[in-house]
Amino acid sequence: GWVSVASVYFILDSTGPSLIIHAPAGGPYLNVSSVTMSWTATDALSGIGHYEVSIDGISWISTTSTSYHFSGLEDGCWTLYVRAYDAAGNLGERSTSVIIDTIAPTAEVTATGDGVDITSDIVIRFSEAMSTDSVTVAVDGVRMPISWSGNEARCTLYLLERDRPYVLVIHGQDLAGNEV
Repeated sequence: GWVSVASVYFILDSTGPSLIIHAPAGGPYLNVSSVTMSWTATDALSGIGHYEVSIDGISWISTTSTSYHFSGLEDGCWTLYVRAYDAAGNLGERSTSVIIDTIAPTAEVTATGDGVDITSDIVIRFSEAMSTDSVTVAVDGVRMPISWSGNEARCTLYLLERDRPYVLVIHGQDLAGNEV
């Protein structure tokens, strides 16, 4: 008699896709209430099927795009997630955190007013962490050296004249780029 032979070729795919987040970039601090996350994913065996994105892993939104725009974010820390699913249903997941800060910092200056010692330190307490490289302090247009301790900047004043007003100007940015 006759004999029938059948062959089936298949690949068992039990590995999730490889996933890389490209944006947001430039650090975790942002001074806007929206952010676009972009990524790339690869899967050598069955290919990419779709993606899902989430804020803080709470609810997931399905997409076939390799970017997603999150909007309406309030000030605070947010974790953005992306999942890549391959055609076999395996997933790869990555996340990135951002800190939304849309509020400008404030500065409180001590050693002001009448009767201040002319060799006093000026102490500037900022309401939040500052990009210390961006902060400048000038007295009558002369830039002063600054020393830092946490959110506090200190300048020591020398050779000031008594009984005359001085103009103190402070410039700088917080970690999100908001101006003081």
